Amino acid sequence: MDCRANRAGDREPHWPGAGSFRIDCSEERGKLVEAQVANSKREPSIRYNLAWQTASNLGVAGVGGIYLLYMGRTLGAAGFGLYALVTGVATFAFAAIDLRAHEATVKWASDWRKTPDEAERSIRSLFAADAVGRSLVWLLLIISAPAVGTWLLHDRSKTSLMLVAGFGAFLSKLGNNSALGTLRALGRFDWQGGILIGAWLLKLLLAAILLSAYHIGVLGLVTLNYGCDSAGNLTTIIKAISELRKRGLWTKTILSARPRLAPNLRQFVFHAVGISISDSLLRELDTVIVGATLPLATVGVYRMAKNIATLVWRGLDPVGSVLMPEFSRLAATFNYNRIIAIGLRATVFLLAVVVVALIAGAILLPIAVPLILGPGFADVPAATLIMLSGLLVGAPLLWVYALWVAAGRLGMQLVANATSATVACVLFLSLTPLFGLKGAAASFAVAISLPFVLSLGLWKLAGERHTK
Repeated sequence: MDCRANRAGDREPHWPGAGSFRIDCSEERGKLVEAQVANSKREPSIRYNLAWQTASNLGVAGVGGIYLLYMGRTLGAAGFGLYALVTGVATFAFAAIDLRAHEATVKWASDWRKTPDEAERSIRSLFAADAVGRSLVWLLLIISAPAVGTWLLHDRSKTSLMLVAGFGAFLSKLGNNSALGTLRALGRFDWQGGILIGAWLLKLLLAAILLSAYHIGVLGLVTLNYGCDSAGNLTTIIKAISELRKRGLWTKTILSARPRLAPNLRQFVFHAVGISISDSLLRELDTVIVGATLPLATVGVYRMAKNIATLVWRGLDPVGSVLMPEFSRLAATFNYNRIIAIGLRATVFLLAVVVVALIAGAILLPIAVPLILGPGFADVPAATLIMLSGLLVGAPLLWVYALWVAAGRLGMQLVANATSATVACVLFLSLTPLFGLKGAAASFAVAISLPFVLSLGLWKLAGERHTK
């Protein structure tokens, strides 16, 4: 390995993507990485990773679906609505100010064999920056909990519930994105999937025991939910650092990391935060808007319908997650024709899955929901089918997001997401008071589909010129 080779004869170190193809490392580091490459197993194929990611998402969809249905039946529509609002506020806060370190890690670490120093520097910086960002969000939640509890729940006594949810979300999110991105970049989708399914199985088991034996309420379920998520997060971080050490990419202690990002990485993260803010409408802000407008029982119905639609989404999401590292490797050699060919095949597969889900939902939901959840959730089937119509339009194009990440032009995806969020927010604020649950469901359908449609249009206008 030539640790001094570069494109333009530069002598100073370069951050990834700064225009240099250089591998700046010591001779000893070069020998170490060469040994790691020689002794490592062959990288898992796209098909292997897709199988694991799909199994993980379907497993979580199945176990998570049972978990949510059990909670809904036990708590009732109003109790489930309270649970949805409390966890929704915490999730919204962390989702709105999210560095999306998992995507940045995939972008800059997937080609770690060629640029080990740059990969380690990027991974460590993202770990540190993500931790700082999560800590600031947690402090913001602590400060705002009394005011939010009074405004949204009309009950200042619920402040303790908000604080528990905020702390639990903090522990479950701290370092999680960087660890997930590391496992994906290194091809360890098997570990990622196993940890996620294990956490959900633990949730379901403990919920069944505690709800039946001790009749715990919303506070107990919030604690249980985030406790299991935090255990899964800790396991993910430990495994990610272990994988990095095996490859010689984690040579210092975690406390020595500094949240200093290279200019191009800083720009990527800046755009990622913008996308997170716009995506927060789809994540949890919609629940907050619905909760401020409609009764708690209707909030519970809306959230249950959204959960069912999200379970379908989990069955589709593996495609984007698995393609992102592959697209990043192909983009490094400007092989965009291959990327587009893979994406078009993915479109056919994704469209078929959504059509099957829509037909199955139309047949099964009107029968299953009243039987399992009771009459309080009778409006869930209609709302769910409206939401799934949005997936029919947007889901076949979800791979375009991975394309923008691979191209390093997340700013274009930000334009699509911000525009979509603005349109969807106007729809939520106007249609929900006018049409209630159906208006909120229609707004969600637009929110989940429009970003991908606009993203594809922007690629046709601007992205293709970038690749030539």
